[in-house]
Amino acid sequence: MAVEGTIIINTESYTFSEFTTITLPKGLDWASNTQAFIKDWLKGKLSFTLQTSGSTGKPKNIDILRAQMIASAEATIQHLNIPTGASALLCMNPDMVGGRMMLVRALIGNWQLHILPASSSPIIPNALDFTAMVPLQVLELMKSAEGVSFLNRIDQLIIGGAKVDEDLLDKLQLLKTKVYQTFGMTETVSHIALKRINGDNRVNSYQLIGDNQIKVDEHGRLKVKGTVTKNQWIETNDLVESTENGFHWLGRLDLVVNSGGVKISVEPLEKELSKYFNTSVWVWKVPNEKLGEQLVGLTESQELIDKVNNSYHTLKDEFKKYHLPKRWVLVRKWCFTASGKPDRQETLLANS
Repeated sequence: MAVEGTIIINTESYTFSEFTTITLPKGLDWASNTQAFIKDWLKGKLSFTLQTSGSTGKPKNIDILRAQMIASAEATIQHLNIPTGASALLCMNPDMVGGRMMLVRALIGNWQLHILPASSSPIIPNALDFTAMVPLQVLELMKSAEGVSFLNRIDQLIIGGAKVDEDLLDKLQLLKTKVYQTFGMTETVSHIALKRINGDNRVNSYQLIGDNQIKVDEHGRLKVKGTVTKNQWIETNDLVESTENGFHWLGRLDLVVNSGGVKISVEPLEKELSKYFNTSVWVWKVPNEKLGEQLVGLTESQELIDKVNNSYHTLKDEFKKYHLPKRWVLVRKWCFTASGKPDRQETLLANS
């Protein structure tokens, strides 16, 4: 019989079974949902409820089968060759799919799992075989020598929940950690594909994991099928181009601005603008009587806003028609969903 994995919290170590029986001390109430899930899992519960991220619409609850979660966890473990008994860290919201699946991987892999409350800059002194973070966490860690040192003590890191912008992508090339970007959603029980994004083995396309299959419809939208989807085809709003073992991701159909009849994909444009102006840029939309929808640029750089205001007619020729926002909002606070994805609408409202 395999040795049971452990939970490590505040330097105290418990087997998963022991952890379900302890009374959490005051100040550790943030771990109560983790404790409750582990208890349900060890009892053999067959179905669990998860909430979607709400990044492109109202969050909703969906039921996920135990078998789907096992299939997802095993696909990641096998694809990345994560050893039994691995040392790992849970530093994401355990109620969202990214955090929940860290728990499942640890349970079936008998891992030594450190757990921290979700924060923008999670650090522990240990070396780790594996962890998962959102881009915001990695970016914050990269701002300090202590954070960079911690990242370099991680063998394999997956980043999900939101896109990795050009600024962060450049910084990741300085790490010895093997870093992967994930592709997936709550409905596919976390990621169905991974893309190595740093080092000599960096690739340009997502590689499918597990038994997942894809096809692309006549509009370029991705469809996914595998054990994680109960072997039913799920239609996404992601626009992709298929490759031999996976796909190139082009953008989301529901993150498109229709300005004067020109359809503009938000995320590729954000990448283009961020690279051109060498600072983080988000874009969103507001109604416009003439154009239907008008792009709005979101940045924390007053210098960028001044540059565009002073030289708009010259700068716009560097971009496709309507692709350079004429209206800009200075961001004092970036807003994110519970799973760490950009909340562009809330950011626009909070800073307007």
